[in-house]
Amino acid sequence: MLDNLYGRRYDLAWEDLHPRHQQIAPRSRFVRCSAQVAPTGNLESIEVLDVFDDEAVIPGIEQGETKAVRVRVNSLEGDSDTFVNHEVKVGEKWRWVLNARAFRAYQQKRCPR
Repeated sequence: MLDNLYGRRYDLAWEDLHPRHQQIAPRSRFVRCSAQVAPTGNLESIEVLDVFDDEAVIPGIEQGETKAVRVRVNSLEGDSDTFVNHEVKVGEKWRWVLNARAFRAYQQKRCPR
Protein backbone atom coordinates (compact mmCIF):
# COMPACT_ATOMS: atom_id res chain seq x y z
CA MET A 1 0.00 0.00 0.00
CA LEU A 2 2.66 2.53 0.99
CA ASP A 3 4.72 1.85 -2.11
CA ASN A 4 1.62 2.64 -4.19
CA LEU A 5 0.93 5.85 -2.27
CA TYR A 6 4.51 7.05 -2.47
CA GLY A 7 4.68 5.88 -6.08
CA ARG A 8 1.59 7.98 -6.86
CA ARG A 9 -0.40 4.88 -7.88
CA TYR A 10 -3.40 5.95 -5.82
CA ASP A 11 -5.90 3.75 -7.64
CA LEU A 12 -3.84 0.67 -6.69
CA ALA A 13 -3.55 1.86 -3.07
CA TRP A 14 -7.34 2.25 -2.98
CA GLU A 15 -7.79 -1.36 -4.12
CA ASP A 16 -6.01 -2.54 -0.94
CA LEU A 17 -8.08 -0.28 1.32
CA HIS A 18 -10.59 -1.98 3.63
CA PRO A 19 -13.97 -2.36 1.82
CA ARG A 20 -15.81 -0.30 4.46
CA HIS A 21 -13.33 2.54 4.01
CA GLN A 22 -13.65 2.23 0.23
CA GLN A 23 -17.34 3.03 0.73
CA ILE A 24 -16.46 6.15 2.75
CA ALA A 25 -13.71 7.19 0.32
CA PRO A 26 -14.89 6.39 -3.21
CA ARG A 27 -12.07 5.69 -5.66
CA SER A 28 -12.38 8.94 -7.61
CA ARG A 29 -12.34 11.10 -4.47
CA PHE A 30 -9.53 9.08 -2.90
CA VAL A 31 -7.36 9.42 -6.02
CA ARG A 32 -8.06 13.17 -6.29
CA CYS A 33 -7.43 13.80 -2.60
CA SER A 34 -4.32 11.64 -2.45
CA ALA A 35 -2.78 13.59 -5.31
CA GLN A 36 -3.25 16.76 -3.23
CA VAL A 37 -1.83 15.50 0.08
CA ALA A 38 0.52 12.65 -0.78
CA PRO A 39 4.11 12.85 0.38
CA THR A 40 6.60 14.32 -2.01
CA GLY A 41 10.12 13.17 -2.65
CA ASN A 42 11.63 10.11 -4.18
CA LEU A 43 11.10 6.91 -2.24
CA GLU A 44 14.29 5.08 -1.31
CA SER A 45 12.86 2.41 0.98
CA ILE A 46 10.03 1.31 3.22
CA GLU A 47 11.14 -0.64 6.28
CA VAL A 48 8.74 -2.67 8.40
CA LEU A 49 10.08 -2.18 11.93
CA ASP A 50 7.46 -4.08 13.90
CA VAL A 51 4.11 -5.84 13.53
CA PHE A 52 2.03 -6.28 16.66
CA ASP A 53 -1.48 -7.04 17.85
CA ASP A 54 -3.41 -3.88 18.54
CA GLU A 55 -6.91 -3.44 19.84
CA ALA A 56 -7.17 -0.02 18.21
CA VAL A 57 -10.59 1.41 17.53
CA ILE A 58 -10.85 1.67 13.75
CA PRO A 59 -13.56 4.11 12.62
CA GLY A 60 -16.34 2.41 10.69
CA ILE A 61 -15.07 -1.11 11.42
CA GLU A 62 -16.58 -2.82 14.41
CA GLN A 63 -14.89 -6.20 14.22
CA GLY A 64 -11.98 -8.01 12.71
CA GLU A 65 -8.47 -9.00 13.60
CA THR A 66 -6.30 -5.88 13.70
CA LYS A 67 -2.55 -5.50 13.43
CA ALA A 68 -0.42 -2.44 13.85
CA VAL A 69 2.53 -2.07 11.52
CA ARG A 70 5.33 0.31 12.49
CA VAL A 71 7.16 1.46 9.37
CA ARG A 72 9.95 3.81 8.43
CA VAL A 73 9.85 5.52 5.05
CA ASN A 74 13.13 6.89 3.71
CA SER A 75 13.48 9.25 0.77
CA LEU A 76 16.43 9.66 -1.57
CA GLU A 77 16.67 13.24 -0.27
CA GLY A 78 17.59 11.87 3.17
CA ASP A 79 14.23 12.44 4.88
CA SER A 80 12.84 9.74 7.14
CA ASP A 81 9.40 9.29 8.68
CA THR A 82 8.36 6.60 11.19
CA PHE A 83 4.71 5.90 11.93
CA VAL A 84 2.16 3.17 12.67
CA ASN A 85 -0.43 2.01 10.15
CA HIS A 86 -3.24 -0.39 10.95
CA GLU A 87 -4.49 -3.30 8.92
CA VAL A 88 -7.61 -5.42 9.37
CA LYS A 89 -8.02 -8.96 8.13
CA VAL A 90 -10.78 -9.40 5.54
CA GLY A 91 -11.16 -13.05 4.62
CA GLU A 92 -7.60 -14.25 4.03
CA LYS A 93 -6.21 -10.85 3.09
CA TRP A 94 -4.95 -7.94 5.21
CA ARG A 95 -6.40 -4.56 4.18
CA TRP A 96 -5.12 -1.17 5.27
CA VAL A 97 -7.43 1.40 6.87
CA LEU A 98 -7.69 5.16 6.99
CA ASN A 99 -6.66 6.91 10.17
CA ALA A 100 -9.43 8.61 12.18
CA ARG A 101 -8.73 12.07 10.77
CA ALA A 102 -8.84 10.89 7.15
CA PHE A 103 -11.94 8.79 7.83
CA ARG A 104 -13.81 11.82 9.23
CA ALA A 105 -12.77 13.99 6.29
CA TYR A 106 -13.97 11.47 3.71
CA GLN A 107 -17.14 10.94 5.72
CA GLN A 108 -17.77 14.70 5.38
CA LYS A 109 -17.06 14.39 1.63
CA ARG A 110 -13.87 16.44 1.80
CA CYS A 111 -10.18 15.68 1.43
CA PRO A 112 -8.06 15.01 4.51
CA ARG A 113 -5.34 17.54 5.25
